[in-house]
Amino acid sequence: MSDADIMEVRVDEDKVQTEARACGLCGSTRSKLWLRADNLRRGTKRYFDVVECLDCSFRFTSPSPTRESMRLYYPEHYESWQGSLSLPLRVYYRLFRAIPRPPGRILDIGCGHGGYLYLMRELGWTCSGQDISPVPEAVTRDFPFFKGEVQDAPFPAGSFDVITSWFSIEHLRDPLLSLKKCHEMLKPGGLIAIDTSNSDSLEASLFGRYWHHLLVPEHYWQFTEESLRRMVEAAGFRVVRVRHDALSFGFINSLQHMLKDRKIPVRIANPLTKLLTVPFDLAAAALRRSALITVYAVK
Repeated sequence: MSDADIMEVRVDEDKVQTEARACGLCGSTRSKLWLRADNLRRGTKRYFDVVECLDCSFRFTSPSPTRESMRLYYPEHYESWQGSLSLPLRVYYRLFRAIPRPPGRILDIGCGHGGYLYLMRELGWTCSGQDISPVPEAVTRDFPFFKGEVQDAPFPAGSFDVITSWFSIEHLRDPLLSLKKCHEMLKPGGLIAIDTSNSDSLEASLFGRYWHHLLVPEHYWQFTEESLRRMVEAAGFRVVRVRHDALSFGFINSLQHMLKDRKIPVRIANPLTKLLTVPFDLAAAALRRSALITVYAVK
């Protein structure tokens, strides 16, 4: 989800129905307002409340769209699979989605257009995919694929050596239940890698509702390093590493959202300005306040 800079979608928000949510980590219904935001990245106008649980401090959107209404915020189809990975995408995957294990069986949750599956297959992995949205026909033809919620996946217990979740856990309606299902599907000693945005990041603190990775209401959950670690452990895993990613490119995109909201017609988000903000990303990672974090845990 992070590779899109500004991708607007058309939503008839008058049709969006909402429902109150309990905390996805501890189940509490007690919360306080953390942030109220629209979605400048997608161009939608409705404001949603991101609240903080009074019992465990987990942040989430409540009320949030119902299951049916949430579908209005997603494009009906992903872009068509082109059959080859671009060089920048290959470099990105190698830098930030490498698996520190020899090839085995891997499940990619939220596999989308399937680019990661194709690369991992090239590297010798036996790949399967899952997503709640339609994916290109090539993905369903080339890999075992399940369309539906993670907890309903038909893969038998102990099926996989590795499960990956790249920018998808924040989209799941029940992330804890999904992680428990992942624990079941992994072999003993299996590895899970989970990447998501960090609401305790410097970017989030600086930009608030303009933060590029906030993305309400599609992001039900706004994780921090602490809350993601606790949820992974609650599902039965042992966390072995938490990485603060060195590049997010969210600073310049967040600033672009701010300018757009203030009707300042200046386009500043481009490859050069993103490179100029790399020192900010590196400093945030060094301070362990990166906008993007990855947790590695074992069964």
